[in-house]
Amino acid sequence: MLGFLITTFTLLSTLFWMYDHLVCGFLFSKLGWKIDETINISEINKTYPKVIFVILHTSWVDGIIAVLSCNILRVYMYNIVKYKWMKCLTIIAPYYRPIALQSVSTKSIIDFMNKQETCCMSLAPEGSRQFVSPWRTGWHVIAQQTNAVIIPIGLDYSTKTVHLHTVFKTTEDYNKDLIIMQNELSKYIPKYPNKCSLFNKPPSN
Repeated sequence: MLGFLITTFTLLSTLFWMYDHLVCGFLFSKLGWKIDETINISEINKTYPKVIFVILHTSWVDGIIAVLSCNILRVYMYNIVKYKWMKCLTIIAPYYRPIALQSVSTKSIIDFMNKQETCCMSLAPEGSRQFVSPWRTGWHVIAQQTNAVIIPIGLDYSTKTVHLHTVFKTTEDYNKDLIIMQNELSKYIPKYPNKCSLFNKPPSN
């Protein structure tokens, strides 16, 4: 019986590994994307228990790229979703952790993260796929009140590359931190630059 359990566990672990690295990697490469990282992202929670991935979000395609990336890198990534049925996505993306909160607010996200021993949460500073200026401050407030570090994720559609290079801790100076964040993310071209305030002027009235 013990031998059967060990064999079953080994087989399931192997299949799980093959899915992450082969299936997701195959889909990722077929889409023409690659990952450029100087941070050992799979080990990130050993150094930083709470992490916020900040990403420019101008298209639903961003979500697909992010989900495939977290499975290839083997990082459990939480994401706020509007509909509970979206939790079924974990069947095809085991490292993706969608959560449907009763109230999607900064406070509810803070409460959720503070209940977790380790947590990587993805957030869009503009809060939507539409043009928003100035940026919403939730990403900074959440980081401050959960002792989370920030990792900007650059989805560069000009080179089809996911960039992970910088880890920084927020300070009490929001404007200073905002400049650091925007300078980092402005290096990478989103799918729809016109929907991002870093690459487009505010729409005229």
